[in-house]
Amino acid sequence: MKLITIFNNKGGVGKTTLLYHLAYALSELNKKVLLLDLDPQCNLTINALSEDKIQSIWEAEDNYIEDYKTAKDSSENYKDFVMQTHSIHFILKPLEDGLDFDFLSKPLRLSRNIDIIPGRLSLQFFESYVSRRWSEAFTGNPHAIRTISSIRNLAERYAKKYKYDFVLIDTSPSLGDLNKISVALSDYFFIPCSPDIFSIYGIRNIGAALKNWSKEFNVLLKLLPENQLSLFPKELVKLLGYSLYRCQKKSDAKNKLKIPQAHYNYVQLIPDEIIQNISKEFINSEQNINDNIGGTSVIYTHNTLTSMAQKYHHPIWLLPNKKEEIDKSDFATISGNRSIYLDTRDNYKIFAQDILSRIGE
Repeated sequence: MKLITIFNNKGGVGKTTLLYHLAYALSELNKKVLLLDLDPQCNLTINALSEDKIQSIWEAEDNYIEDYKTAKDSSENYKDFVMQTHSIHFILKPLEDGLDFDFLSKPLRLSRNIDIIPGRLSLQFFESYVSRRWSEAFTGNPHAIRTISSIRNLAERYAKKYKYDFVLIDTSPSLGDLNKISVALSDYFFIPCSPDIFSIYGIRNIGAALKNWSKEFNVLLKLLPENQLSLFPKELVKLLGYSLYRCQKKSDAKNKLKIPQAHYNYVQLIPDEIIQNISKEFINSEQNINDNIGGTSVIYTHNTLTSMAQKYHHPIWLLPNKKEEIDKSDFATISGNRSIYLDTRDNYKIFAQDILSRIGE
């Protein structure tokens, strides 16, 4: 199993849309994928599931999110209930209430090779709990250690049970403690960028955060006995590179990406910003930093295609074959642009294949 996180300290760069379609592209390359929504805004969950489905999952959990132990003790069918599909906060809630995991809820099937553990708005409370437990981990407190390593170990447990090749994590844009334990303890991460000054500063902030996180984890791991060290990976996360997304195409542009020159000027700065601000210990291959992941395969804005994908909870290229699920007015638009929708499949596969290449598969 490879644990891959998509992360930028800048919102609005299309990371959730990119991760969602990456999962489907990997699945079509015969990889089994689990999506894990760790963004309290739940955009990945909204992309993948209908509001009715989300509501049914959340409402069933409400009593447990409010007071897990009381809800557990008063339930007559607890063992059956926890094995159903639940949000990530429900699964982590026992830790938040001082308990240990005693279950592994069933992930929700999206397609033949893709499952998801949905997000929940209340996940921000788990992040607050991680922050409170962080200092206790340095004393070797077993529960604090299990909390700090919870995301990584949860991914490993699911991968072992369901035979996932990849667990893909969607994150918030923050540099908070939830992202610290999610990103730093992943195998790999990549940075989605838009061609502007905000992505440049986002990279600088990521570099500073990784430097601080590395110091903290290195101290922590030196203090832990062998049995607790086994809960952590042997080394911290590696950067696969950066991806460009939502660029405006300009066919007559003289640069190789065919985008407005002002935007291209920012793109040219990205590799140097990564090299200057992100320590070599976190870079998987300096050679890969020079070029964005996937070349020009997915960099251009999809206009209304992504909003249609989100509305109907399918990747773009599957929409022309979902006539029975789509409103007549929308399907007329989709069918009229059928080839454009279908072409995105090969483009995202190119992106996915570059990801695989960068991790040596």
